[in-house]
Amino acid sequence: MRSDQLLVVCRANHTRSPLVASLLRQNVPGLVVGSAGTHALPARSGADPQLVEVVRRRGIDAVARDLRDHRPRAVKRRLLGAADLILTATRDIRGQMGIVAPGTDSLSFTIHEAVELVTSFGATPIGGRPLREIAVEWGVIRRDRWSQIQARDLHDPTGGPVEEYEELVDTALEAVATMAVGQVAR
Repeated sequence: MRSDQLLVVCRANHTRSPLVASLLRQNVPGLVVGSAGTHALPARSGADPQLVEVVRRRGIDAVARDLRDHRPRAVKRRLLGAADLILTATRDIRGQMGIVAPGTDSLSFTIHEAVELVTSFGATPIGGRPLREIAVEWGVIRRDRWSQIQARDLHDPTGGPVEEYEELVDTALEAVATMAVGQVAR
């Protein structure tokens, strides 16, 4: 039997998506989580060094190792097609998923949408059921409650001060703790 596969997507696959993917991998047993970027530079090595340092200082060693070993990769139709659920950093990126791989737009949610679906509308969190079932449930709620869902994006701190990286880590920890079954290692 194939494991559930979740894909986290941001722009460069250098900061936001590798962080959220690693946190999910560390905290949802049995879940296969990958990450990719719409404008990734695969020749790059490792996640953003400032992000790695913030995570290391927080003592989240397994995530720091993941980020240090990370290799950015570009979003491809094959990656999207294999995913049971797609989480994106922004609404704009979510909108691109169905263009890159038709049919995947119904499986795509922003990270903030996922948090809100679980907290405000009682949707099943990641790890609570098979991901395809969760995607269908979340999609129905999103369709029926569209006007009630807050539209927010996950800020990209790249090139900014360390405080912006710290805020990203805080936001990602809270998001994963909220949208996933289990406790997040801090």
